[in-house]
Parts: sequence; structure tokens; C-alpha cells
Amino acid sequence: MPPKYGAIYPQEWDTAADAPAGYVTMWSEFFGVCNLRLPLTVFVAKVLEWYKLHISQLSPFGMIRVRNFECTFRALGIEPTVGDFRRFYQLSVSMGFYSFRQRDDTPKLMLPPKGMTNWKTKFFYIKAAAITAKLQFRNVADSIITENISVPRADTVHWFPNLRIIEWFKLDNTQLRVLRMMLGRMSRKAWPVVREKSGGKCPFSLCGFLLPCFCH
Repeated sequence: MPPKYGAIYPQEWDTAADAPAGYVTMWSEFFGVCNLRLPLTVFVAKVLEWYKLHISQLSPFGMIRVRNFECTFRALGIEPTVGDFRRFYQLSVSMGFYSFRQRDDTPKLMLPPKGMTNWKTKFFYIKAAAITAKLQFRNVADSIITENISVPRADTVHWFPNLRIIEWFKLDNTQLRVLRMMLGRMSRKAWPVVREKSGGKCPFSLCGFLLPCFCH
């Protein structure tokens, strides 16, 4: 974690609610299984803002679906949008934490995540300024509107014929730097484009046939 983010470990008896003034709580699994990195991508920031969620209110089970959706769509050459995300997922809440469940009659983009046990005990704090999104705490007592946007089908979205599952796996830091889908709001000069392999060398590939290329 770069020093500018001011990451600090909690004290022995601290809880996730004990972030110091000017800091926010981050779940460690965000940066493990979920493949999240800072700065946040524009898409992740827009998801948090649309649902009026503070990042600490979103469980890793919710974050992994956000990140999987973004990476899958980018790998398929489709621009990810909150509107299309809503076609697949419904916001849900349990035990005070938010996640996203698969909507009925929608194609599955990923298998249910495993291995994220005891995630509530694994957290740290970073400076709030590191989160480039307009965060607000959602009241768990507020009702959640049931999504009524049409589910993805060939007659509702033009990209449906190209949709396919891309296996999700944890990337190491080198792969994440190469893949670098971090479309941070602090800099929009580099926009990732996914192109089909044409024989050239590339240090990392998705599904063996899709390669990330970053254009300025």
C-alpha cells in the first residue's frame, strides 16, 4: 500500500467501526480475492455512489461481484455501466452489511465465491482521501427498491451474444499492474482497451485469447 494512503493496522481491541478521524475501514479481502486496488476505478466509484453506500458497508461478497462484472465486461470489449450491472444484480443487506445477489433469470457471470471466512476480523484503515468516490453511509433501515430494469437478453441489450463467463481468480501484484484496469478519477489519460491476440507478445492474457492493451 503506497505511503500516501496512510494505511494503518487496528489496535488489538479495535473494531471496523473504530476508524480514526479522517480514515475509512477497508476489508482485507477487497485486496485479496476481490482484486481491488487503489485508486478505485470509475466504475466501482459509480456503483458505490448509485447505491449510496460507504465502501466499508459493502461486504467482500458484494465487492467481488462488482469487480468480476467490471473485469468480465472489459475483457469482452463491453463498457461496464451501473445500468447493466443492475440487470444482473439486486442490492441486498444482511447483518448490517450490503451485498448483491443474482437476479432471477439472468446469466451467471461467476460461481459463488468461496474462501472468505472470518472476513469481518480482517481489516485496516486508510485515509479517506484515498477513496475517490462521494461516500455516504446508507441507513440499513431504509427500504431497498426491487430492480425492475429488464434482464439481459438478446432482445434487450446489443452485447448479449458476446456474453460469456470468464473464470475469476486471484491475481498477483505483477498481473494486476499489467492488467491495470484502474480507471481512477484522478487521471483519465489511460483508458484500457481489450484486443484479440494477434501474435504479439504480452505478459498476461485473459482466457488465453484476450489481451489487455492500454492506450493513451
